[in-house]
Amino acid sequence: MEVRPFLAGSDIGHTGAGEVRVGTDTAENSVVMTSAAVTFGRVARPDVVPRHLDPARKPSGWSRLGPRRIVGTCVHRMDGTLWGSETHFVSDDPHGRDALADFGIGGALDGALDGVIWEWLAEDDDRSPWASGPADGLEGDGVAFVRAHGREAINRDLRSIEVSGRFTTPVTPRQLDALCRLVAYVHDRAGVPWHQFPTHPRSGVVTQLQHWHFATKDCPGPVLRGLTATYQARARAIMRAAQMGQGQDSVSPLPPGLPAPTPSHGQSQSHGHDPMADGSPALAWLFGATTRTFLSGDTERWPGGEPRTYAYDPAGVISRAWLRRARREGHFPRIAGWRQVPGPTGTAAPAEVVAFANGWVLLRRSSLPPWVWADRPGETA
Repeated sequence: MEVRPFLAGSDIGHTGAGEVRVGTDTAENSVVMTSAAVTFGRVARPDVVPRHLDPARKPSGWSRLGPRRIVGTCVHRMDGTLWGSETHFVSDDPHGRDALADFGIGGALDGALDGVIWEWLAEDDDRSPWASGPADGLEGDGVAFVRAHGREAINRDLRSIEVSGRFTTPVTPRQLDALCRLVAYVHDRAGVPWHQFPTHPRSGVVTQLQHWHFATKDCPGPVLRGLTATYQARARAIMRAAQMGQGQDSVSPLPPGLPAPTPSHGQSQSHGHDPMADGSPALAWLFGATTRTFLSGDTERWPGGEPRTYAYDPAGVISRAWLRRARREGHFPRIAGWRQVPGPTGTAAPAEVVAFANGWVLLRRSSLPPWVWADRPGETA
């Protein structure tokens, strides 16, 4: 039996060749257990950018539920971007104050951060983020997980992974590869043999889960849910290659139709890069579209009778005001509506109000004065 450094606080069960079990409580006693068949602790940790949010900067959105004895992962979809999510976590918005996850993975909406992993909670941080719980809608494997591990384990013992993009945003090859490697790493550290993944040998239940297993929402949405078998199969192959000492060359390439990721993507992890540069196709996707409602309550229409839709316009006043603020604050909310309301007393022209999904409000009090941010008194758009 070979002894090598391993993660403190782990609790390893079966290795796949006889019963081998070890519990560790301190770094001095932490070990890797090796049997004739499986060696834990050799799955490489993927490149991770530490973006740790300490309690002073992030005083809420987490609980101290005791030591985090990680048994698996829970996958989510951000409904946004890496920068947007991090900004949301530290914002004054009530929802943002109560939100936090372990990891985020960049994708199609993040420019050069595609495939880059950000870590908001360090491995040795004992705070349990409120990403995956509470269990207000147990389904599928979530029922067995809670029965075996308890409700507190949802946030405490699963590392939460937020995948950048909206529910219908395509998953990029780099993003998929990063997800596979991160899932493989966490489950190997949790003592899961490749041939039993996604089931944990100690409890006998699935511990590679998704948010919908615990919540009433459909997170991570149809695109990522449709890739579940794909990313689990690749994570299993990565685990097998490392645990069996076969080397990464034995890991099969990504499935047909998904080009292989560029190996050197870690070279472009600039924290100051603006992934939403002028001309990025992601801008129109993030901005969305809306109709305009007149003071009368009627929807503005084209001469032919079709409702007129307002989408992202690189030269438009509203679009450019949105983009300037989004770049400044790191959050790219979707447009929620545009309507007329009665103007100031003594004016004939109605005021125009444009609302965004996160509470931003653009206001023009008449046809002449400039647009201002109504949610930020005195701030001109």
